Amino acid sequence: ILTSPNRRPLPNKDVLRDVTTLRVKQSEGNHNLMKGVKPANIGKGRAEVVSKLSHLIYQRSFIVDHTFHSSVNATYIPEGGPMAMAVVTMHGYMRWRHRTATDITFTRVFDRTMTLIPNTDANVPLLITNDMVELRPNADDPLCFSDNTERVATVARKFNLPPPIVFTCMTMVGSNDAAWFGLLLELQNSVPVSLLEMVATQLGHNDLAQVVNVARTMARKGINDINQAVQALSAAGGNVDALQ
Repeated sequence: ILTSPNRRPLPNKDVLRDVTTLRVKQSEGNHNLMKGVKPANIGKGRAEVVSKLSHLIYQRSFIVDHTFHSSVNATYIPEGGPMAMAVVTMHGYMRWRHRTATDITFTRVFDRTMTLIPNTDANVPLLITNDMVELRPNADDPLCFSDNTERVATVARKFNLPPPIVFTCMTMVGSNDAAWFGLLLELQNSVPVSLLEMVATQLGHNDLAQVVNVARTMARKGINDINQAVQALSAAGGNVDALQ
């Protein structure tokens, strides 16, 4: 063990070498489309993919911790019928801790997309046919997360809706991008902003989720009276999709 001038122990040289080497390997895997740089870290077949993941992420010298964000999203193809394919996207943080010096760590943001297909083996019902991992420098609120302020503003411009309404819709569906965009598309196509504003004014409270659902009820049922819409929504247990 090395000792610094103030007599605090420093990490072993082997530990520092392992950490530096892994970080450099990950950085060298950069795929810069602007500069035409293509990554060499692509594997075909189970053995190659496992080898690449072990080389760049899951090295034996490290303990890897995963923290998942709530914005996990699954898309089924085709929708509404027997699944032929599923695409699952996850976001979060990975933290590497050296096994012999667990206080030596570094963190990166990750985006991971897996493509799955049904398997004939009942013991292994799904097969992973593609596994793509993207690592990025650590950040307090990466852009890939639904509750990021910049992303909410970008989505608000896309759907031409007020950012507070867009953020409220995200919280209503639990950061599921597909459900979030579906709800925003419904508002964009069927619920004018003027109706949202009128409902918010007349209800006289700051519960924007209630404002959104009352306005959706009015639009779906063709109701002009807000109190009548509130009663109809209440009779449906607060679930717009359960309206009679």
